[in-house]
Amino acid sequence: MRFHPTPWAQRVFLGLIVLLSSAAGFAADSSEDGQFQLLAQKPGATARAPSSGSAMTTATPQPETAAALPKSPRTGQCSGRYPLPLATHWTAHRKEAAVRSTHPDWQLEQVASGHHWLPTFYMGEFAQPWDAWADSYYVAAIRESRRRGLPIALVSTQWEHVLYDRAPWNEGKPGSPAPHLTADGKLDPFGPAEPWAEVGHSWASGPILQKLQQLYPDPPYVVLFSNNEAKRMRQPDVENSARFRQLYGTQATEEFRRRKLGDQFIGRYKTMVESFRSSLGS
Repeated sequence: MRFHPTPWAQRVFLGLIVLLSSAAGFAADSSEDGQFQLLAQKPGATARAPSSGSAMTTATPQPETAAALPKSPRTGQCSGRYPLPLATHWTAHRKEAAVRSTHPDWQLEQVASGHHWLPTFYMGEFAQPWDAWADSYYVAAIRESRRRGLPIALVSTQWEHVLYDRAPWNEGKPGSPAPHLTADGKLDPFGPAEPWAEVGHSWASGPILQKLQQLYPDPPYVVLFSNNEAKRMRQPDVENSARFRQLYGTQATEEFRRRKLGDQFIGRYKTMVESFRSSLGS
């Protein structure tokens, strides 16, 4: 497994639910030039030296026993080398500067103290401008994250919400909902996929993400979290969906409706995520 600077689109992990496996880990280095280190690899993988431009290092997998852990001069409550998960903070998206435990400066202090902390930042609301608040919130911490070669996480609302509460996507023909929405304004996966692609592109090309890519063009890893609380068509709604009936008729079983609902949403979310990835640069 090797990490090296490549475009953001190749280094971004996007997830609605993220499970951090104990098969690999990062260790915090409290020294002045400390970096996170990848500690283990997938079974059978061959350890490789990092490229010269990488801020991350690899290590041969170690048995997860106290005796096998290498001695380390690192200090702090989380000194030494341990497997994932790292600690992080879901409420990093709060914008109040008074919330000390969510501010990026506080988070980087945890890293400097030797804690196993994944710096987690608010990704911004849809089309949020880069302003004085963004300067004070991001710049110093993102630069310090880059200096240390840290992976970062960006926490957001549910990206797809703009499909039902932002123009032009929530605007249908007079007297009818938008073609990707139900009559009561929920996301309908049996509608067209194009609006999902447009939303993915719009998020990735917004002012916040564009500026973050300029500040940190070569992160070793980026985790993007969606809140996963969008208003979506549910199983009971499928039976009343005119679009579903046009596609599959009126005699479909409950099992068939449930499977098709899941398959269609999987396809729509893939469309949005792929559009997001392809719109990243740096």
